Amino acid sequence: AGLHRLLRPLAAEAERLPPAHRGALGTIMDGAPTAAPLVLYTAVCELLSLAAASGPVLCWADDVQWLDRASLEVLAFAARRVQDEPVAVLFATRDDRDDAAGLAGIPRLRLAPLDEEASLRVLEDALGTANGDLAEEIVDL
Repeated sequence: AGLHRLLRPLAAEAERLPPAHRGALGTIMDGAPTAAPLVLYTAVCELLSLAAASGPVLCWADDVQWLDRASLEVLAFAARRVQDEPVAVLFATRDDRDDAAGLAGIPRLRLAPLDEEASLRVLEDALGTANGDLAEEIVDL
């Protein structure tokens, strides 16, 4: 399910893949990944490479701890293999969860929480203002 959402914007690129890879991705787009794992993994790598031929690609999965295991395995495989392409695969996960064990071998960068001032700036950029009780309540979350 997660992989389908991430790859949907690249559906047009999938038409340029070899038939076996197109078929493997077709099972994803139909919502039922039934292709042999290695064929599917390779198809995703090829799809990202094709998309990167026309410009840099960012594949971003937030809250990876909620991503289904099959999608995580495919994306982690791709992340480890597209390092020579203009493709960045970014995973965001919580530190207090051990669900992202499938991300072994992928560089990690731990981010510290924003302080109050930085949080208010983000709110101001998004909303045009960051004053008042509501802004303080949001920052306190």
